[in-house]
Amino acid sequence: MKGSLFLRLFVPVAVIMALCLFILLWIVSNQINSNTLSESISRAESTVEQFKLIRAYYTKNIVATVLKSSDIKGSINHKDNSKAIPLPATMIHDLSTELSETGIRMKLFSAYPFPNRKERVLDSFEQDAWNALNKDPQSTFSREEIIDGLHYIRVAKSDIMVSPVCLACHNTRSDTPKNDWKLGDVRGVLSIDMPIDAMKKNATTVHSLLAYLLLY
Repeated sequence: MKGSLFLRLFVPVAVIMALCLFILLWIVSNQINSNTLSESISRAESTVEQFKLIRAYYTKNIVATVLKSSDIKGSINHKDNSKAIPLPATMIHDLSTELSETGIRMKLFSAYPFPNRKERVLDSFEQDAWNALNKDPQSTFSREEIIDGLHYIRVAKSDIMVSPVCLACHNTRSDTPKNDWKLGDVRGVLSIDMPIDAMKKNATTVHSLLAYLLLY
């Protein structure tokens, strides 16, 4: 009788405790994954803003001064040309090549590319980012994707036409794809593809350790 009563009390309690532990682990797992993605997005946003700041400084304090006071020109094909410096957007493209060696991929793209980049087709993320950021230029567009077997968080921010120097250049170049740009227009999108496998692995390790502590 006592054994039967014990089982009748113990089994429901054990089931409830097991269910509570399962729910707790599920909540913690989701929170760890959410925090991992949030941290990755925040880091990517910070990287984008840093490059936009560098480009703005370069445009205002270097390009504007050099073009005004010398016969040096801004050019896409500036390498091995002592009479040319990279255009602001070209500088970003050059830096993105250097950055790719760290595993982080940066890209400046637009639905209005110059002729020398017209063969570059926007992928689905880039097209969605372009559409979303044109509707809300101050927002951030992000998506988690698997590329070549690796997990990436892809983050995009609008590149707004804020400099009269850039505005004049884009509207007057003979090869410009669009010549009616206005200040405040979204000229392009700057995106960062950041690998997050290492962060996911660390998050999984923390989750496994917590599960061990709770269950044992």
